[in-house]
Formats: sequence, C-alpha cells, structure tokens
Amino acid sequence: MTKVKERKTATKEVILQKAIELGSEDGWHKLTVRNLAERLHYAPPVLYQFFEGKDHLETEILKYGFDLLRKKLIDAAETQQSPEEKLLALALARFDFAIEHHALHSLMFSSGKPVWFKKCAMEGMLQTKEQVTELLIEISGRTTPVHDLISNFIALIKGYTFFATEMPDDKSCAHFFGQMQPKQAFEMAMKRFIASIQNK
Repeated sequence: MTKVKERKTATKEVILQKAIELGSEDGWHKLTVRNLAERLHYAPPVLYQFFEGKDHLETEILKYGFDLLRKKLIDAAETQQSPEEKLLALALARFDFAIEHHALHSLMFSSGKPVWFKKCAMEGMLQTKEQVTELLIEISGRTTPVHDLISNFIALIKGYTFFATEMPDDKSCAHFFGQMQPKQAFEMAMKRFIASIQNK
C-alpha cells in the first residue's frame, strides 16, 4: 500500500510540473485538466483521479509552488551564520525564485484572482512569514511587533522583482537600475534595509 501511495505521489508531482510548464508556455488562463491530459497523452479520467477541475488544479500548483519556495528559502538561510546574513540570503533566494520560475511566481502572487485563490496564496505566504519575522526581531532587537519591518521587506522584494521580471527589455531595466543588474541593485537595497534596522 505504501509503494502504491508513493507512486501516486510521484505521478502527481510529474503532472504538476507538466502543468506548470504548460501554464508558463500558453498562459494560465488556458490551463485546464482536459488540455493538460492531452499534452500528457493521458485520458482525462486519469487526471481527474488527482484533480477535480481547473480550480483544484490551480490550488495544487499553488501549494507546490509555495512548498518549493519555502524549501529554497530554508536552504539559503541555513548556509549562513548571523541573522543579517540569513535574511539577506533568504531575500536573494526569493529574488532568484521570481526570475527562475517567472510564470509560476506570477501565478502565486497574482492579484486578479478569485477570493478562494487569494486565501490559498495567503496560506502559502504565511508559511515563510514566521521565518522572516524571527530574523527581523533578532536583527532589530525589538520586543514589540515588527509589522512595519515585514511590510518594508516585502515591498522591497515586490518592487525589485516586478522591475526585473516585467520590464520589456534591458533598456527599460537600465532606466531604473542604471549600470547595475537588477539582482545587484536589489542586493544593495536589501543590505541598506538590514543595516537601517540593526539594533545598535
């Protein structure tokens, strides 16, 4: 029974990866269980064992994306020693994720989606908020809530990843970043933010 469950889990992951590939190529609005089945050369009932419909499929893609992101953030932070280094590594890993998985990232943080989708996305974001909050508290030395620091941290990431992923060409990026590459500019901005909140 365990082997059957493991095989089913592995099959579902392969299907999700293919769904992400299809959504990235053709656009998320075109992704359905039926056309995913066609792309995989499966009969639709095979996929309906895993996904009840398009909404369920998107929910599972969201969960997969946030699990992947959380793992990358944890791995990045674990390679560093100080809380400042951990937060910077975490921020850079988050930036890299947005670049490497652009289409998936866009879906995960899409604002033009129904309420159920936004609730699912919020659950995913809360998984990494705790890690960030602990580091911000440690760096700032605050005993009071750090909601403002969390907002500033998120705003930096959102702003820089937007310019890095949504600008049409290098010339447009240069308008905002000058001679620097977007990641280099983001790293400098994040270092300034971390220095500004350090408990001195």
